[in-house]
Amino acid sequence: MSEMAVPGAFMLGLPTALDRARAHALEAWATTAFQAAYGESRDLGNDLLACARLFDPVAQGQRLRRELAAIASSDVPPDFVPHIWYLSIADGAIVLTPEGVSGLHALRWALEFADEGQIVRLASSAQRASDQLLVVYRHWSQHRIRGVIGLLRGEEKPLQVQAAGLLIALLLNDHIGEDRALPRYGESDAGRRDEIDEAFFAPIARFTQELAPQTKLKSGAQRLITGWTMGEVARRLGPALVVTKPADNDPGLAYVAPSGVDAAIDLLTRDLARGNRKQPTVAQLEKGLDVFVEEFRASKGAFAGYGILHETNTNTARLRRVILRKYEEQLNRAESDGSIEKPR
Repeated sequence: MSEMAVPGAFMLGLPTALDRARAHALEAWATTAFQAAYGESRDLGNDLLACARLFDPVAQGQRLRRELAAIASSDVPPDFVPHIWYLSIADGAIVLTPEGVSGLHALRWALEFADEGQIVRLASSAQRASDQLLVVYRHWSQHRIRGVIGLLRGEEKPLQVQAAGLLIALLLNDHIGEDRALPRYGESDAGRRDEIDEAFFAPIARFTQELAPQTKLKSGAQRLITGWTMGEVARRLGPALVVTKPADNDPGLAYVAPSGVDAAIDLLTRDLARGNRKQPTVAQLEKGLDVFVEEFRASKGAFAGYGILHETNTNTARLRRVILRKYEEQLNRAESDGSIEKPR
């Protein structure tokens, strides 16, 4: 494979031309390798989609280990197989790479349209396959950041009602700025961690049940402060919400940045007013806020005991007015652009 390669062929480890017998042998080897790792080979688009199980950057390590272990062992690849076409894994098995899959289809296309001579021209088919591979790699490389941007712009799945309740807890209890941060204890202080989680559970559960009665909540089953719920809010708020993990004997922290309060209220009201679920009316949100405050104040002794009781009548009344006003604006906006039918 010493001939000068054009860009597409170079990307796939192929020359611009190849002896017919060698092209058939390489195509047969790659087909067998594909079947061992992914199953039946189809067209290039579907075969690259099958590759995503192993090569998509967001694939989970645990699943990758399980799938790699299931790949059948195979012989050492012949010398004529480009090294970028495969990765060696345990017990002598190999897995065909996206370059190998694309090269396989480049060979198939070239063989299909080749004349009767001994030389198979690869430049055109290799360029076509590499162009398609480049599109897939671009999608994989941008998938994570596009998802994050979508969350920040409110284009992805909206906050679950329980996560919206957690955001209300942070705002109403004035966890604004580092000096009012909510501590997030870890395993080294599991007692305090669980008691704080439990204290927040009651008002958030009342709020959630008021707005989404079908939601099933079980006290103690979910860690609102140290679990997924805080992460769901943080992914959508970006730098407006500061969340750190516990380290050694120091707790982590969670607080809304002082400059991020407006963004937090916008996220809260926007996400409650969008999505496929039934949007609450302004009156229902008002009732949800009222029962939240009622339950929160009933448990204020637990918050005071840990020095994290910051809720005041003045701050709560102000935030209540702002949230209800902005929520009504969000409903009106969603109704005017046709994305929802305004709840009655």
